[in-house]
Amino acid sequence: MGVALLRLKSWFYLLLQFGYVFLVILFLGVLFLGMTNLLVYFVFGIIIFVFFYLISNYTMKRRIKKNGIHLEGEALTRSVGGGYTGGQIFDMVSEVCTKSNKPIPRNLYVLRDSSLNAFTFGGGRGAWLVVHEGLLRGLREDEIKAVIAHEVGHIRHGDARMMIALMAIPFIVGLIARSLLWGGIYGSYGARRQRGGGAAVAMLIGGILLVSVFFLQLLSLAFSRSREYLADVHGARVAGPEAMSNALLRISNGISVNDIAARQSSKMADSLLISPRYLSHGREGSYWASFDVDRSGALDTEELRNAASRTKRVGDGVLSTHPAIHNRILNIAKNVLMT
Repeated sequence: MGVALLRLKSWFYLLLQFGYVFLVILFLGVLFLGMTNLLVYFVFGIIIFVFFYLISNYTMKRRIKKNGIHLEGEALTRSVGGGYTGGQIFDMVSEVCTKSNKPIPRNLYVLRDSSLNAFTFGGGRGAWLVVHEGLLRGLREDEIKAVIAHEVGHIRHGDARMMIALMAIPFIVGLIARSLLWGGIYGSYGARRQRGGGAAVAMLIGGILLVSVFFLQLLSLAFSRSREYLADVHGARVAGPEAMSNALLRISNGISVNDIAARQSSKMADSLLISPRYLSHGREGSYWASFDVDRSGALDTEELRNAASRTKRVGDGVLSTHPAIHNRILNIAKNVLMT
């Protein structure tokens, strides 16, 4: 799937959501609720959503500040894990941002967390970019840069802000649906309709809207997966397709470079490819066991080319925010390595 098609798909999901909301406004506003009441519901829903979002955002920032190291001032000379100083991580981010034509985020942290992870939220210069200490200990330097580039890709594409908007839509539609259901039960809409049946109609429409919330959430998840593909491509273009692919492989299976070194030193490299950790994603693990021909626990350029030319995609989980790792690496190989 080409990058242009990925972008088109993500915008298609976005337009479907907003198109649905427009139809809800048109149908309910003109034919049933009245535009004034509907506007009240939307404004009320937005206020509630923004309130919960701000609380969640505040809690997240407090956790990061409490358990993280802000990469500025004296922190740049301190060790932050994996043998790196804060300054070295800052330089990696600076290099990635320069190649991405983006300013360095003001809120750059290393979080004291042993998991192989990194994340970002917010947008522009005010974005937060957080790298877990476990990532610094478990990945090679080029792979760390690839993960950072992936997160910078999210910032560059404005993914966090768009996801917030998409999360708000099911929330508001759900609020309207519940209001219609309760209004139908207690008869507040029955009096509005002089010819009778108003309560039944309200409950019917409320039920339909409530079911549609589930499908709106599926669209949000599909949009999220499409943006992950684009961020992977950005990371691969900045840091290299091999680095991005191997970073994803390690993160998804929890295999650090230290695990691989220990197994290779004990002549157990082959067992890495059949261990429960490597096969933690079932079908995907068996695919990667066949891709990694030299049993090194990492994919080189030739192995990626073979994967891109010989392997088909698997299905992405419709309830997942991220695509299958198998598909993500094929996406990198076909859109970066083979172009």
